Amino acid sequence: MFPNLQLAIVSGPMRPNAGLLTWATRFDHWRLWPTGRFEDHLAARRNALVAWFLAETDLAALWMIDADMVPIDRETALRLGVGPTEALAETSAHAGSCRYIGRPGEVAHGHGLAAGCLLASRVLLAAMGPPWFRFGYDADHTALTECECRWFTRRARGAKLALPIQLETAGTIAHAGIGAIYPDADGRPAVLFAP
Repeated sequence: MFPNLQLAIVSGPMRPNAGLLTWATRFDHWRLWPTGRFEDHLAARRNALVAWFLAETDLAALWMIDADMVPIDRETALRLGVGPTEALAETSAHAGSCRYIGRPGEVAHGHGLAAGCLLASRVLLAAMGPPWFRFGYDADHTALTECECRWFTRRARGAKLALPIQLETAGTIAHAGIGAIYPDADGRPAVLFAP
């Protein structure tokens, strides 16, 4: 499946969940990519992954998914009226990320693309150049002011390509710890988290 795409599961202190690993085995090219606990280390490991992808593969796109994400299959997506996770691989945009279903009240990355489930074309990554990911801090370097997702989105929008940059949200992914996903009274995706 998706022979021109590299899937990488970004695994930090948490091991990938079984659903994500099973889903990943359907891809022709997939691998685990270890990271660490700290923000700067995570950004450095994401940057190392992109550098490896550009130097060691000739594939058209890189899809990074964090180990604590749970793919939404087509049947569940149809019940919820959302796109399945794999719909992201079908986008023609330069970069995209999945819609995110989190814990009730949780807002995730409303400011741009989400690095937890991010697909980017080789063309865009090469045009951006390093660093692709970075966390921003205040002047004293004591408080986080910008996540790596916002940094990537801003850099992607500023990349110099012959065609206008296309960024897209497609498909849906959920956060680990989910017991069930179901439509709420208004028909929107709702989540029952396992204790």
